[in-house]
Amino acid sequence: MPEPPGATGLGRCAPRFQLLDEEAPAQSVVRSDRRRKLILQEGDLDYELLSPDAKRKLEVWFGRLEPGASSGPEPATHESEEFIFVLQGQLQIEFGAIAHQLGPGDAIQYDGNQPHLISNPGPGRLEFISALTPPTL
Repeated sequence: MPEPPGATGLGRCAPRFQLLDEEAPAQSVVRSDRRRKLILQEGDLDYELLSPDAKRKLEVWFGRLEPGASSGPEPATHESEEFIFVLQGQLQIEFGAIAHQLGPGDAIQYDGNQPHLISNPGPGRLEFISALTPPTL
C-alpha cells in the first residue's frame, strides 16, 4: 500500500483515532475475579465487564437479574448495536408494544436507539451475555 504524502517511513496507514489513542494490546485476558462491576442508579441489573475496558470497538458484559426484577423503571436507549445471548433463566425484552421472551440458548440483536426494557419474568435467576458496539455503557 503506498504511503500518504508526508508519511515517509511510516510503512502503513492507520485511522486517525488509532493514532490519537494508546495502542491496545493484541490480546487481553480478563480473569473472573478481576472483572469490573457496573452499578446502575436505577434498576436491579447486575453487570460485570468481560472485555478488558470500554475503550475499544466492542464492549462485552455478563448480566444477572433476579426473578421479577427489571433493568429500570423506564425503557432505556443507547447509541450502539446490542446483542444478547441468554445463558440461563428467562429474559423478556420490550420495545414499546412489542415484547420478546428468550430462554437459554436464545439470542437477540437490536439497535440500542430503540427504547427497550429488560426484565426477568422468572422463576429462576437470569444470566446473559451482552455485546455492544460501539461501547456505550
